[in-house]
Amino acid sequence: MNSFRCFPLLFTLATVLAASGAEAAEKFWFVTTTEAAPPYVIGEGTAVKAVRPGLTIELLRHATQRVGVELEIRRVPWRRAVKMLEIDQADALFPASFKKERTALGVYPMKDGKPDDSRKIAEYSYYAYTTKDSGISLDGNQIKNADCPIGAMRLSAIIEQLKNTGHQVNEEETSRINLRKLLQGRICALVDLDFVIDPFLTSNPSLGSGIRKLSPAIRTKPYFLLFTKTFVKKWPVRTEQIWDAIGEFRRSPAFEDLRKKYGLL
Repeated sequence: MNSFRCFPLLFTLATVLAASGAEAAEKFWFVTTTEAAPPYVIGEGTAVKAVRPGLTIELLRHATQRVGVELEIRRVPWRRAVKMLEIDQADALFPASFKKERTALGVYPMKDGKPDDSRKIAEYSYYAYTTKDSGISLDGNQIKNADCPIGAMRLSAIIEQLKNTGHQVNEEETSRINLRKLLQGRICALVDLDFVIDPFLTSNPSLGSGIRKLSPAIRTKPYFLLFTKTFVKKWPVRTEQIWDAIGEFRRSPAFEDLRKKYGLL
């Protein structure tokens, strides 16, 4: 008799534990670079700051919370981050501009066969930087009078465009190496994201005094959260929910408050 009375309790407990296990399984791992990208990702290195980690990190946390999943973010060098996506050591990579070759590694939010800008995480601009005494200039968004290689971050989205316009590109692992090469005359210019280069030059005036930023931007592109194909196959609904939540949060008053917090308004 007592055993029958205990059965509903045991069944309920087993159900709760099973549900807890299912929820615990929905802990997703996103990977990003160790490079500082203020205000989107604050600080260099492997640590994610506990306070003011960056606009994009807070955006992703809000989006995943809305969906009801737990998020862990890991910071590693960019080339390693791309490799981790390729071999399923992470669930998603950010920030990822659309590159056709990357569709072999992961899945972008798409609409009508094109990347869905309404579900982007950010929009970044690439600018050209050169020394103050160089003769390099811009014609629209084309670099002119460059008679030696142009520096760019390895695997960055701007490399293909530079090569397609006839430039020799010198790829490096960090923006600092490219800045050093520029000042040493080993490259004619570097093309990089302005939110990476500008704060560094401001905080290092001895370097910034010898470098000029050319306008307008070489290119402005949307950036996305790129999921692995394995993740999308396993969690198709969750994938769409997270992308949708990103877009919805970016259009909300709460996102405007975040932008104010990081000095973008």
